[in-house]
Amino acid sequence: MHVHCENEYEINGRGKILSTNHRSKGAPASFLFVRTRTSNRWYLRHDIPSQIAKLLADKFRLEPLGFTEPLVFADFYNKTFDEVLSERESFDSWVFCQKKPNSNIARTDDVVQVVEANAIVLRRYFPEMLGYEGRVLRLDVPIFAKLVRGDAVSVCNSARASKRGMECYISTAMSHRGMGYGREVTNFWARYVHNTKKLPFLNTTTNNRAAIKIAQSCAFEKIGSVFRMASASILASSLS
Repeated sequence: MHVHCENEYEINGRGKILSTNHRSKGAPASFLFVRTRTSNRWYLRHDIPSQIAKLLADKFRLEPLGFTEPLVFADFYNKTFDEVLSERESFDSWVFCQKKPNSNIARTDDVVQVVEANAIVLRRYFPEMLGYEGRVLRLDVPIFAKLVRGDAVSVCNSARASKRGMECYISTAMSHRGMGYGREVTNFWARYVHNTKKLPFLNTTTNNRAAIKIAQSCAFEKIGSVFRMASASILASSLS
């Protein structure tokens, strides 16, 4: 789970969140509370006042292990940050990791890696990926796409990366959902990540059934949960 947090944020040796690990360079989350079956861990943004940090840590230590039970002090965290952040939102997410390469990947010519030379395949359904002054094509790599009649109808790319892992972002055109295309592109993306000696991760809100189904069908294992708090604008980019 620490690798997942490193994928999303730059964290110093004291467990303080310094910045967001994303091309948008937005402000990082105020805190992350990470739970697995065997341990709890938390990360606070570097500028959180020490008195607030102590109050939070005292409650974090009392939270149950595992990620199936609701947080005992969720209301306390929300109330506390009402006084610290003028614009505050929180949410729970599940983190999945494909610890070993999935050998059950069918060969197909319809899934391709997208680079600048063939980026035109994105034009019909994912034109936004051609914007941002080319940063998506340069930085959110690798990008894999499922082609139907020459157009990309489903894509999986790296939303964030660290020295040890990569986080995926999956999107499928509305007209082509429910056909298994998200699973296909995610499998190809994860295989590429393993070939770079990193671990592939999928992070999604706990109610995103489509993403959870893709994770499970691609042999990703649910390894933990993250409760985070930040401004609404920061949260909007956390799963993109």
